[in-house]
Amino acid sequence: MQILAVALYSKRGQRRRDIEFKPNQLNILTGKSKTGKSALLDIVDFCLGRTDISLPLGIITDVTSWYAILVELGDSRLVLARPNPEGASTSQAMITVGGPDLALPSPGELVANADSGALRAEISRRLGIESYRIEPPGGSLRYPYDVSIAQAVLLCLQKQTEIASQTQLFHRQHEGGIEQSIKDTFPYFLGATGPDIAQLRYELRTAQRALARAERESSQRNAADAASDEEIRSLAQTAIAYGAIDAEVLELAPDQMLARLSEVARLEEQAVGPSLPPEIEPRRQELLAARREMRQDLDYLEAQVSLISSLESEGTRFQRELEIQRGRLATLRVIPTPNRDSETCPLCNSPLAEPDATVDEITELTARISEELSTVERARPANNRRLAELSNSISELRNVMRDNAAQLEQLASTESAIQDDLREREQAAYLRGRIASALERIEPPAALPSIPIDLGRYQRAVAQLEEQLAATDAENEVSSRLSLIARRMTEWAQQLELEHSEHNVRLDLKQLTVIADKPEGPRPLRRIGSAENWIGYHLVTHLAIHWWFHEHGRPVPRFIMFDQPTQAFFPEQVPDASEVADADWAAVRRQFLLFREFVRVTNGGVQIIVCDHANLTEDWFQDALVENWRGDEALIPLDWLSDD
Repeated sequence: MQILAVALYSKRGQRRRDIEFKPNQLNILTGKSKTGKSALLDIVDFCLGRTDISLPLGIITDVTSWYAILVELGDSRLVLARPNPEGASTSQAMITVGGPDLALPSPGELVANADSGALRAEISRRLGIESYRIEPPGGSLRYPYDVSIAQAVLLCLQKQTEIASQTQLFHRQHEGGIEQSIKDTFPYFLGATGPDIAQLRYELRTAQRALARAERESSQRNAADAASDEEIRSLAQTAIAYGAIDAEVLELAPDQMLARLSEVARLEEQAVGPSLPPEIEPRRQELLAARREMRQDLDYLEAQVSLISSLESEGTRFQRELEIQRGRLATLRVIPTPNRDSETCPLCNSPLAEPDATVDEITELTARISEELSTVERARPANNRRLAELSNSISELRNVMRDNAAQLEQLASTESAIQDDLREREQAAYLRGRIASALERIEPPAALPSIPIDLGRYQRAVAQLEEQLAATDAENEVSSRLSLIARRMTEWAQQLELEHSEHNVRLDLKQLTVIADKPEGPRPLRRIGSAENWIGYHLVTHLAIHWWFHEHGRPVPRFIMFDQPTQAFFPEQVPDASEVADADWAAVRRQFLLFREFVRVTNGGVQIIVCDHANLTEDWFQDALVENWRGDEALIPLDWLSDD
């Protein structure tokens, strides 16, 4: 597949801007800065099925409605067109397939008839890309995908920012997932692997998954057996604890224990069980209320007994004391006579500091005490009778309280018996439920397959596929091809006079970089200095792999687009490189001579499109020019801007 033309369609005026290219030749588009040269590569990338457009927002996107490319693929031509997206991306596309006379459509003929997926599928089919699915290794988070033009075009484009990179060798390599995609598909585009090897790898992964499943199933089955036996034994111990079965069951085999447990689970629950009579609780409350009242009455009676007993005891004590004192006074004859002098001691007749009580006063006091003692004496029979009555009442009340306690105890005994029965029924129901639930989970031992899983069969299948895959030796096939490509890379690197190219230059697919082998050790591109070297190694790598693709008929587009390969030889932001006198024109000339040599070596089998500032005066260079954007010439015509 080679590019015949790139077209832009204006938003106003129904006009079309064509940039035509010559197949099988070197095509040079030269011009000043900011004329739109770099945009051509973005347009080609977008028209080949990229969903998001990488064109910078500006004049081109403001005035353009559609982009299209006309490509030649074998005896056919295809128009691949995409509408300018209103946002950052679009999946709309237009595909037209025709013969050698197919031309770019007029503005009125543009209509979306496919999407970007269908466009890529059609190009991939016509390129001859086989049905080859990339299956990420087990455990990877990446999704499987089919090889298509989406990966092939990454090997055909070199933007201005990519071609001079130390770390990015291929188009879009630093975008998410692209680097791995290139590593995955490069062996296929080299021809080192194909659908047959992919099928073997798929079968191997399938067999490995089957083996892993079988190992898990076998392990789970063994674990399930052990867990099932342990659960059966645990259930049996629970049933023994509840008294549902005898302890001898533990000596049985697991299947026999399970059968006994199944019998327990099948026991019928009593349709009607005992329940608490509704009158028990009211009766209990009635007895408790009566008991509280009797307790209060008993407390009152005992308080009365205590009070009377206390009074009786005090009266007896005072009476005894008084009698003792009166007896002593009578013995000493100190009880005064009626006419004795109260200010003189009756014993010694000495004067008293304080006069004694008179005979009348003592007589009066003695009479009053005697009266009180008589009153106490008279009250004692009544108190004794009251104490006897209280004692009888207390005794009767205690008898009643004992009857009350007996009735409460009888109620509690009845309730406890009913509660015990209910608990037994609940425990039995719980046990049956637990056993029934376990029986649903536990597969009966007799129902398990008697034949174990044949892991050896799966292991033999994996080993056989691994041997078949090893026999294909895909890794050595890749290495062999890369070594042949390295010869071309080295030859052309020396032609460009690149540093470190005197020994061997090769492509490292694992690191996706260029390696210059030296006696001191390998030098990766990121450790090589000078933009001239970076660009040069990009050029020789892409030319060498496309030489291989062409020589071996690999399904990769037969064109390479290089954007600004001479940028290392001119000052930054130079308006027009043709006006720079002190540039390294010899190095510039070496690049374009290499492009010319490559076209000769491949017999025009690979088209090269170069967008650059340089404009050499040699006839062969001028013959390769397709556009010269100087003066008023640019990608967007001036009249499009005046319309706007």
